Amino acid sequence: SLSEDDFAGLLKRAKEIKGEMAELPVLILDPMLPKQRLRFEVSCPIFVDLVRNENVTKFAMIASNPLKNKLNDYGSEVEVTKCSVVEGVSDNEVLPVPSMPSGLGKIGAGGDTVLAVELTATRRFKMLGEPWEGPGFVKGGPGYGYYVGRVQYMDDMKDEAVG
Repeated sequence: SLSEDDFAGLLKRAKEIKGEMAELPVLILDPMLPKQRLRFEVSCPIFVDLVRNENVTKFAMIASNPLKNKLNDYGSEVEVTKCSVVEGVSDNEVLPVPSMPSGLGKIGAGGDTVLAVELTATRRFKMLGEPWEGPGFVKGGPGYGYYVGRVQYMDDMKDEAVG
């Protein structure tokens, strides 16, 4: 049987591990490093809804490897650090980006509201398994729905040097 000290230590470690993992909506765009910023305009109804109506402020940003036709294993958590409605711009004036497998369709297509967004990468992670279809996902739909992924945060100070 466990002593009270052993049990307390076990609970503390479980809390630490839980704090090192999260489930986040997945953005498949570019690889980013912590503190790097990315600014863009978007009118995708799902992204706009997540940011403005669902108050989602953090995403798992991961890149796709076109040579292997799969997602990279590592990415960065990104936080919405600036977001504002762009007045007087239609979605036809926003430059489209190639369709993203994240289910966000084409950035700059399909919505009435255009947002100017700044994302800032906060910390690196390893993707645990494959992302899955989030709420409202319509397979083959015109960018309706999004993916969610489980990530494990990396402590860069503890990472061993590769060499």
